[in-house]
Amino acid sequence: MQGNDAVQLAAARKYIDSLKNAITSGKVSFADAATANSQDPGSASKGGDLGSFTPGTMVPEFNDAVFNGKPGSMYVVTTQFGVHLIQVGKHVFKTNEMKYNVAYLSRAIVPSDATQTAIEEKVMGMLEKTKTIDDLNKLATGDMKVETAGGIKRNDFVLSSLGSGQTSRDIIRWAWEDDTKVGAVSPALYTYADEANYVDSKHVIAALKSIDKAGVATVESVKSAIEPLVRNAKKGEMIKSKVSGSDLASIASTFGQTVETADNVTFGSGMLPGNVAEPEVIGKVFALANNVVTKPIVGKNGVYVAKLLSKTPASASAGAFTTKAQQTQQDRMSVNYRLMEALKKGSKIEDKRFTFY
Repeated sequence: MQGNDAVQLAAARKYIDSLKNAITSGKVSFADAATANSQDPGSASKGGDLGSFTPGTMVPEFNDAVFNGKPGSMYVVTTQFGVHLIQVGKHVFKTNEMKYNVAYLSRAIVPSDATQTAIEEKVMGMLEKTKTIDDLNKLATGDMKVETAGGIKRNDFVLSSLGSGQTSRDIIRWAWEDDTKVGAVSPALYTYADEANYVDSKHVIAALKSIDKAGVATVESVKSAIEPLVRNAKKGEMIKSKVSGSDLASIASTFGQTVETADNVTFGSGMLPGNVAEPEVIGKVFALANNVVTKPIVGKNGVYVAKLLSKTPASASAGAFTTKAQQTQQDRMSVNYRLMEALKKGSKIEDKRFTFY
């Protein structure tokens, strides 16, 4: 019987129960009962034999009765397809590996009020002894770390990795106060809350490292952003100088790496598999002929030596149309923003929101 009609389901269960009793008493065999009563032509012709199948093949109710039941036993099960009388033949194990039903209960691990108070008192004690940026840098041990947030404007409300919110806004307002001097440490302890679990998640001691004047940036102001880029470039050149030959396997072995194949790389995306942005590498590879190996290329994420296996020329008309459509869509989306910025610039409006919040 198929369907979800309550009356039909009740009648079907009653009829199935009578068949089960008849089979249990020996008046009829399971095979004969299935042949005479099953509405599944395939199994009816085989005396109800469904053969063997693996866990998860059948609907959940049917699956649980078979794999949690005992061989030789019969079970009445209702599924979305109707009411079934199941007789478990035998369980066949392909391996001796134990199987378990596992339930996962997730619960946030949050500190107690006493723990939060103890941490706050500890950080407050550090703050009382922190008078200069040098003092602050000395705190960077263990779970304490010092971060630099650059390019902060007076009306900003997002502070580097600390994100947005009132606490970030309070730190920015303090940094922009007229009496806050370079090198000063804020006397206030700034606390960030975990809004989901209603507990304190971070305590921050803030200091003003530098002030960037309008005009050309100073070396000191851009040092934190430029330094890692210069370091990576120098490191890349050092690695590049140690690469020799054109055999990819040999080069990879020298540096403890393996040769990998990048499929379906497109010139326009500038991305390697794994969302790795390497436009210069891709540009130089696309300029090669098949089976030609590049010289070492210092990219953004490493030093690359590549060999072009094959290249499929793009359709000029299709590519141009797609690029034009994408560019048009981007331009349309940016109109409102650019128009507003142009109006503000032309009107020479001075943004003084910082005086109100």
